[in-house]
Amino acid sequence: MKKIFIMVILVALIAGCGNDATKPKPILDRTYDGGFYTIALPSMYSYEAGENGSVKITGTDFIVRLSGVLFDIKSGELDKLSPIVEDMKKDLIDVNITTEETKLGGFNALKITVEFKEGKALNYTIPLDDLLITVNTDLTTPIAKSESFDMAQAIIESFQFKPDINQNTIYRIIKGEKDGNVEPPPDDNQPPSGEAKSYDGSLLSFKLPLGWTYDVQSDEAINILPDNIDEISLGFSVMIVKNFGLSIPTYAEQQRQALGAQKKIERKIAGLTFYTFSVDLGGSKSHFMYGEKNGRMIIIISNGDIGPQTQDVIDTLHFK
Repeated sequence: MKKIFIMVILVALIAGCGNDATKPKPILDRTYDGGFYTIALPSMYSYEAGENGSVKITGTDFIVRLSGVLFDIKSGELDKLSPIVEDMKKDLIDVNITTEETKLGGFNALKITVEFKEGKALNYTIPLDDLLITVNTDLTTPIAKSESFDMAQAIIESFQFKPDINQNTIYRIIKGEKDGNVEPPPDDNQPPSGEAKSYDGSLLSFKLPLGWTYDVQSDEAINILPDNIDEISLGFSVMIVKNFGLSIPTYAEQQRQALGAQKKIERKIAGLTFYTFSVDLGGSKSHFMYGEKNGRMIIIISNGDIGPQTQDVIDTLHFK
């Protein structure tokens, strides 16, 4: 039976400081493998894989989508995309739409920028033989903040085709003939229902009480949550990433200020010092915790307030 895990990751904002000249570039320290391509994103951002190679990446206040469709076109025929642009101009009101021929993933692509009064949206389309690959933000919802737009553009422009994949293979994936709609293999780490679950990875291990489960995104990102979806606010996410070059107290303070939290405190988790603060997001209090071990930053983000049950699970964490 297919197991469905609900992934809830509350996103930590990568805060910049100073003027534009000193503003840090977006940090993309995690790579998503989409079968025929790769795309980079920050470790604290979540993603949702769809059918036939598609993916949705959720940022702080934007979404990046990647998808492919069958289309009567040949590789590099950017002029045949004009009707798509004209349809956008008809459908979107009070916007300024500009186009630019560029490269994405090493192939000719059309970059479409949609400027609203409140912000901008972005669309890149790559014509291949008999199909289109599109990587875009939501074209009906502008991105208001310049730093968020920069992050979305950096994610899109990190797109790369895998060097060992040919266009025929991509066509078959998009059409659903290869690597599409495939039932995922069973997770050998998950014991039968009714037994307590544990995890022992290269960077993290833990033991869960009955009624809890986990969803492994990678060695660096794991969601831990109750089996009962109605109790999902008890869950939390753990991300382990390369240090960004800042001390943990400094980075935590940047995040606290960016998210508008009132107070930062120190606490011990798994024998390590973590710098923590809480934020009210939509009426629900979430806790952000930042620690470090062996040159890696550890980020724990709760889905809600931390009560005794959640704390008992956090206490089982062991970082390697």
